[in-house]
Amino acid sequence: MLNFNNEKLNKEINEIIMIENIQKGTFLGFEGEYCQNFPIIKHGKVKAFKTDNQGKEIDLYTIKDGEGCILTFKCIFNNEPLSANLIVEENSEIYFIPRTDFKNFFEKYSEFRNFIMSIILQNLDKKFLSE
Repeated sequence: MLNFNNEKLNKEINEIIMIENIQKGTFLGFEGEYCQNFPIIKHGKVKAFKTDNQGKEIDLYTIKDGEGCILTFKCIFNNEPLSANLIVEENSEIYFIPRTDFKNFFEKYSEFRNFIMSIILQNLDKKFLSE
């Protein structure tokens, strides 16, 4: 389970967090849907992609061990539909934090907020500085 330097947060988050083994090829979300959970990859790989007018996939990014999805974060915080598809690329173990709890933890606990912002900044760094 997730572990923070805050016993109250640890107790609360570990009471609501779901952990699932998801098979390769499973969609976690579709473009246009609203996000119900924030995924954090414990082990595995998930790809975010769009499909163009000719049906060709356009890969946006991949999230791996210890990472979360930037577009899911955007979907939850802006209360807007997901702007890409999310598919599991290899059998994965994924933490899911329900939408409402995610927002509450983000607002209530600096430890959780720092953890999530660190995940997002690592994803941005990887996407824009490693290419």
